[in-house]
Amino acid sequence: MISINKIFILLFLLFSSTYLHAGYVMTELEATDLDVPDVSNTVVWDNTDTNYPDDDDKETVAIGFPFQFDDTTYNDATILTNGIIKFGDIERMHRDYINEGLDTNEGDRIIAIYWDDLVDDDLSSVTYGNSGSSPNRKFIVNWTNVRAYSNDLRYDFQVVLYENGDIRYRYNNNTSNGESATIGLEIDDSDFIEYSYNTISVEVSFDLLFRNELLSLPSSFLEYRFDETSWNGDPNEVIDSSLNNLDGESFLGAYVSDESPALGTSIGTCNYGAFDGVDDYLQVADNDLLDFSNNFAIGVWVKISSFPSSGLKTIVSKDTNYEFHVNSSGQINWWWRTATTGGVREFNSTTTIDEGVWSHVVISFENNNQTIFINGSEAGAATFPENTVTNSNPLQFASDQNLSGRYFEGSLDEIHFFDQSLSALQAQELMENTRPCSSFNLCISSFPDGLNSHTGGNIDFGQDAQLFYSPDDILNAGSVSLDGASSQRSCVSVECQANGLAVDPTVPEAFPDTTATTVDATVSNNSTGSIGSGENGYRDVTLGNNATLSVLAGYSDYYIDDLSIGSNGTLNLVAGTYWINNFSSGRGLNISITGGTARVYINNAFSLPRSAIVNSEGDATQGDASQFLLFGYDTINTGSSVTFSGAMYAVGDIELDDSSTYYGAITGADISVGSDTNVYFNSTAIAGLDYGDLCEAASCTLGSFNITQPAYALACPGTRSQVSIQAICEDGTTVKDDYSGTVDLSTTENSLSEFYSSAVSTSSIDSITYDGSELGSQNVYLFHQNENPALQVVAVDSSIPISSTSNNETDFRTSGFTVTEPSSFICGGTTTMTLTAIGEDDSGASCQVLTGFDGIKSVKAWYSVNIDGVAGADTVSTNLSISNQLISDQIEPTASNVGLTFTSGVAEVSLAYANAGQILAVNIKHDEAPYDDSVSEFSGITLNASSASFVAKPEKIDLTVNTINSDCTTADASCSKFVAASSEFSVTAEAQCLGGDLAEDYQGTISLGHSLVAPSSGNTGSLSVSSAVVTAADDGAVQITNQSISEVGVFDLTAEDSNYFTESIPLSTLENVGRFYPDYFQLSLASSTNSCSSFSYMAQPGVVLSYQMQAHKTGGGQVLNYTGSFAKATMSLVAENDNDGGDYGARLINSVATGSWTNGQYDFDFSGNFARATVVDGPFQTLQVGTVLA
Repeated sequence: MISINKIFILLFLLFSSTYLHAGYVMTELEATDLDVPDVSNTVVWDNTDTNYPDDDDKETVAIGFPFQFDDTTYNDATILTNGIIKFGDIERMHRDYINEGLDTNEGDRIIAIYWDDLVDDDLSSVTYGNSGSSPNRKFIVNWTNVRAYSNDLRYDFQVVLYENGDIRYRYNNNTSNGESATIGLEIDDSDFIEYSYNTISVEVSFDLLFRNELLSLPSSFLEYRFDETSWNGDPNEVIDSSLNNLDGESFLGAYVSDESPALGTSIGTCNYGAFDGVDDYLQVADNDLLDFSNNFAIGVWVKISSFPSSGLKTIVSKDTNYEFHVNSSGQINWWWRTATTGGVREFNSTTTIDEGVWSHVVISFENNNQTIFINGSEAGAATFPENTVTNSNPLQFASDQNLSGRYFEGSLDEIHFFDQSLSALQAQELMENTRPCSSFNLCISSFPDGLNSHTGGNIDFGQDAQLFYSPDDILNAGSVSLDGASSQRSCVSVECQANGLAVDPTVPEAFPDTTATTVDATVSNNSTGSIGSGENGYRDVTLGNNATLSVLAGYSDYYIDDLSIGSNGTLNLVAGTYWINNFSSGRGLNISITGGTARVYINNAFSLPRSAIVNSEGDATQGDASQFLLFGYDTINTGSSVTFSGAMYAVGDIELDDSSTYYGAITGADISVGSDTNVYFNSTAIAGLDYGDLCEAASCTLGSFNITQPAYALACPGTRSQVSIQAICEDGTTVKDDYSGTVDLSTTENSLSEFYSSAVSTSSIDSITYDGSELGSQNVYLFHQNENPALQVVAVDSSIPISSTSNNETDFRTSGFTVTEPSSFICGGTTTMTLTAIGEDDSGASCQVLTGFDGIKSVKAWYSVNIDGVAGADTVSTNLSISNQLISDQIEPTASNVGLTFTSGVAEVSLAYANAGQILAVNIKHDEAPYDDSVSEFSGITLNASSASFVAKPEKIDLTVNTINSDCTTADASCSKFVAASSEFSVTAEAQCLGGDLAEDYQGTISLGHSLVAPSSGNTGSLSVSSAVVTAADDGAVQITNQSISEVGVFDLTAEDSNYFTESIPLSTLENVGRFYPDYFQLSLASSTNSCSSFSYMAQPGVVLSYQMQAHKTGGGQVLNYTGSFAKATMSLVAENDNDGGDYGARLINSVATGSWTNGQYDFDFSGNFARATVVDGPFQTLQVGTVLA
């Protein structure tokens, strides 16, 4: 049967295609470059049996490899001038210059790339040739600049025959558009595809691909992708993605990983199953659907850690029905019993897989023909007769019915079962299957197809509504409803089906409050306007008919309480996130996007209007669907004739009206697709869309633990050494700050080690739990009961086999120094630690305070510092002060470099550091006499200590405004002007130690804020830059050149860092910055009324004038704080007549108070007369009255 199918394209035209029992599937594909043969041969027309040589002509040529057309293999083909390739008997079809619709009685077994009356003249060429090597050879035929006999147009087109049986048509100029041609293929009069007949149908932007269903990969009967987030031993957690829903479960610790999949992590094979080879496995309960007696195949990706020394390691097993393994030589061993006699049948592959490398394995069974394929190529075959025996055993992966010694160690993925045997070409196609991975972008799991239900609801197709490019024509929904009057199939080649499942729901953050702002924006009919300059929050944004509103870049988020758009409005969005409480629009809305992805969240139910064009080039023309996300917190309805490119998601239902076109993906509760509406799934765009904070960021995979432990510690009762356990991503450096799990703790001499949760807790622990709030790092405290010169801590994730051993060792002694740990402090200041000498006293008792250890003792001292937040020490240039002695040593020095004063074995040590950073350890070592091996009884004994980590943090983040006139010491309206509201000014944020010295090594993220000082009770406005990152290149200070405040007044600026190595740098304030003033004034309303309707007499009362003036910030938008003493401008009237040079303003006599500034608006009202002059003058027939601000 024929079907027209799937796959993503960029641009195409819609028309009806005819098909009847064809053994091919046709697909429209995104255009690809023309193939170029290795050697190009010009067709030499044979000029026989033709009245028109080089016009209605032919040549039979060798294809270059065996090519299967339908069910017959050919080694040669006949090229016809008139745009046809023909197989077998020519049937004089080259003489038939009048093209016909298919089926045609002029000939069978034809490929009609562009059947038209074509002429190969002196300006054209028809060429052919081959490229590639077996099994991927191509036969390429080009018609270049051939002339159409009827209209003298010139056409370029190409056909490619692939060794796997595929056929591709390409059209290399838009003149060859199908208007006078037949395009399709025909096997015989009952088996054909007519793509188009004398219809404009093809163009440069897409190819046509025809696949022989006898050769292409069939749909999976069972499909285990292993794309789950995790396995916990729960029933039905291992998902079967086929319609059969034979889900399984994991046992004894099998787990999911995405660290190193077979074919990539973004678009590839995604997650996979990992197995320890001891006892873990997956199991699917017995079901009749698992019993295959003949005609079946199983494919799987395999990566074995190591080959067994003997015996087998099992990949898949249903025991006697089918099981296959890896043997000690790396061969695939396939074993089963026969149904009739129960005889054992087995054979090994003739080639091997490799240890630690992904290999694709397929076993294919039919009577008298069993084949093993490895990486798409045949790797062994047998010819056993008889069916296989079936049984009631479960299906297991990585285990052979729990037989000891056969558990698989390594990784398995993409286990597909087929209810037919597979060829080598089909095995290769299965190996190459990929899809977008949710671990790369977690939102993808909500958009696996073009139409999806997140509640397992219903997807309803109206008459002739269709979904194109569905990956498998099986939708995630509880049910699919079809219109019986449709002449088109809902999934193009077949009717869409429901799998009874729901996609993962996408749960956004709570919708923010958009009602706080009082700023409005209005664009009148046939006018243009903008928002977003210095303000990102609006109450009402209103567009008239034919109005255009552009959003200006500068903010990551925009907030609108009510957005109302008239008919034929245009909304130009920039990249960012838009929070809109209420939305309405008249018909003909056009939304365009620049600069990246726009994410629009709408709180209340809304409708896209009729004839809307959203992120699209035009009607039924696709735009870049990766640039738009439309999210409805309620329901979404659309009008008819809509064109939409992007991802659409509704918490409620979605109703798509008639005759519309959608490119991307759509997910809702229930979805209704109107008549003649087409949805084109674009998986590439959906995978590439920037979802912002909508979905949880795809986390890195846990790769190891970074364990920091002291260089020296005491093996004495009551002493505990701090150990830091930090989760690290698989890149080996990035902290996995969302790690959650349980970490089992041990040491390399674990029987003598005890761990504690704090330095004073009484109960020991053997594990610690992370819930994600710890940002990937926790401290534990270790007591070791024995001397050990190289003790290492070991951390193991309890659920997955991630195990790490500390890279640095701790030398545990019964002699040394105990340390009272230093506390974190402000850089430029000091902290203290206490050292107590411990050792064997005169009576021979160990772990005693050495009270005789007195006076100044020379020690070796060194330190390590981290400044960038990435695990490990950094080399620094700042000296550490130890008891007022500066050292620069960051590894153990060769000689003593510090003298410490001890009294009765105890030294109080001051520490100072004049820069920022996390001091990982201060190390002390005393190895001078008698601890230098000069006295035999002290041989091998030194006194050592290492502190735990502590932080030297900046005292503050100091702010300085670089733009002149920023200091408003009086904090009121009397200050001189600084900058206009929403105009940019420059600020430097500098990390400072005590005394104001620069903390050059500070790196971190600074939170910036502002607060209103004056006018009191005014509007705070918004700060354009709310955070700044200080990197290593900034040397502790960053300049923010584009800061702005959107209001008038005097403000305080603030800065802080609440998480500097878990320490807080407190809020610092730069006071009284201003005065900010309006950028310009805008006359928003003006009216005049004469005393006598159309005129007024001089001195006649009743002349009424009204003006409304608004103070605006840079970029537009009214400022509310321009009021009271901050409103400096006064308004007065001026008048002139016909540009005669006279000033008549003084003759306007007002009998009503003129008004004042309130919330940035001045309402001026005049009611009075135009006074007579002493000398008679006038009349003034064109007297114009205006306002002036001073």
